[in-house]
Amino acid sequence: MVISLKHKFESTVPDQPKPGLVRPSNWNDEHDLKMSGSRILGRKDGDVGTAQELTGADVAEMLDGQFATTAQGEKADTAVQPEDTIAPGKVSPSSLDSSKAAEFRSVIKVSDTYVNVKDHFGVKGGNDAGDWAKIQAALDAEPKGDILYFPADSYVGTVPLVMSKHKSLKLDPNAVLTLSSAVSSDDLLRIAVTNPASSDVRNMIIEGGTWIADARANCAINVNPANSTPGQNPHFETHIRNGMITGGLCGIRIGGATPAGDTNFNTIEGCNISIQSSGGLAINLDGCADGHRILNNLMFGPGTGVRLNLVLGAYKTLISGNCIVTRDGALLVTNGSNWSFESNQVEQHGGTNLLGQHIQVQGLAYPAKHWRIVANNFGGGSDVNYSIWLMNSIAGLIDENQMQLCAIADVGLVDGGDGYAPRYNTIGARNTFRGARSIRSDQTDASRRMILDVSPGINKDKGIWRSASGLTYSNSWAQSNLRRMVDEHGILHWEGALSGGTTSADTVILAAGQLPACERPIDTTVRAPVGTASGVGQIEFGTDGGLIVRSLPAASPVLSGVSYPVKWWDTYEATP
Repeated sequence: MVISLKHKFESTVPDQPKPGLVRPSNWNDEHDLKMSGSRILGRKDGDVGTAQELTGADVAEMLDGQFATTAQGEKADTAVQPEDTIAPGKVSPSSLDSSKAAEFRSVIKVSDTYVNVKDHFGVKGGNDAGDWAKIQAALDAEPKGDILYFPADSYVGTVPLVMSKHKSLKLDPNAVLTLSSAVSSDDLLRIAVTNPASSDVRNMIIEGGTWIADARANCAINVNPANSTPGQNPHFETHIRNGMITGGLCGIRIGGATPAGDTNFNTIEGCNISIQSSGGLAINLDGCADGHRILNNLMFGPGTGVRLNLVLGAYKTLISGNCIVTRDGALLVTNGSNWSFESNQVEQHGGTNLLGQHIQVQGLAYPAKHWRIVANNFGGGSDVNYSIWLMNSIAGLIDENQMQLCAIADVGLVDGGDGYAPRYNTIGARNTFRGARSIRSDQTDASRRMILDVSPGINKDKGIWRSASGLTYSNSWAQSNLRRMVDEHGILHWEGALSGGTTSADTVILAAGQLPACERPIDTTVRAPVGTASGVGQIEFGTDGGLIVRSLPAASPVLSGVSYPVKWWDTYEATP
């Protein structure tokens, strides 16, 4: 090897004729530097010194420590080709001494690798007919833990892709996967991981790109497609994010597992999700359990935004920050408790709303308990009977919502006729109602009618006051405009007075059982001071639902201002 060097030196001083002097013109000449073949110029030793000729083996030895540090010194559990583990722009081990390449392969951390489907499985793009089988081969390939990368291009197939191994997928924003010529049972991607060595599947990521399933298809992405498949593992912390996803009947479905419901903590975030078939679902949590998050998505199409079919006792599913522009409502809860629908923008668009409301809570297998619908904006549309319609709903909270002008009422409560009548639901003071009626209820069981309405409403009431005229009084006692109300904090308030009865100590005013369980004091009796025409007296509310005299100077006790905490949902805690 010959390297030509030229000094960057210019002198304005002319050469001198005197012998023995360095002539400036010599610096401007080119000089040759000779080296051995297959060598590079550098320095292997750590100190500063003369440049050295280095072999490939020298370079490999120098770089080996750096690669081991990058890979955190972890040994791969399977043999891989060097090119499978090199990120673009990095030095390939094939350029190093062959004795070092094998050692290099052993220190790369395989679980963090990106595998380009074009480079390693021959996928061509451009809607090539042979790509789909090659993509399936990539999904089937070992090792587990790879992140399959789809560069910007178009890929098309006619049968579902099935991912049975624990992998993650990353699509370039301009990568498009399309399932065409589908039938109704087809999904674009089915994720059904079976791993006998593990009880569950964790931390899978599906990110980016565009997913398009034929209008005749089922789902674009279907996680746990058959809840009861033997050996199919439940999914924990699957994260589907930042994709453009179009399904036929469903955009994204996450199913439970065996045992039912053992699928938890999955996230769908930042996606644009649409459906093409009438009556479909953008997102369907079907048989899942705890802790799902549906965050900051855009959903639209001729169907419903989100369906919750959660198992009994499911906890803390959050639907927040979404814009849902669908024909048949934003949320359908067939079963599920302990969920929150918060800070969403809801619009009805595209024809007749088949549900008839923006949110429909059914509670089919068991009542829906302890849910929250808070701080949402319900926008315009046609054929919307209610913004929120509740059946078999218990101890929910509706507050801070901007309601739509609806045909019947802003909020409707319906008894499903199966023993789980709506009760103990709080309608907060910070809702903005727009309908002719803020609340409509067809409940007929007076002892259960506990809508804790603290909204301004049309009558400006702070809660629904219930008359005490229907109670049976003892020992000549009677009521005078006596009524009571439970507020949203579980506090029972009394207004009005009693009159005409016996005032001696321990006289029974209301026999045990007259007050329902939801209006009885918590754990211990309550002795309440009351004013009378002749001074202050005292009455006692019992945990058995009775009321007796402790001391009364006159038979005219005024109960206005008497309040105490009650077990306001005791009547249903024992029910499923």
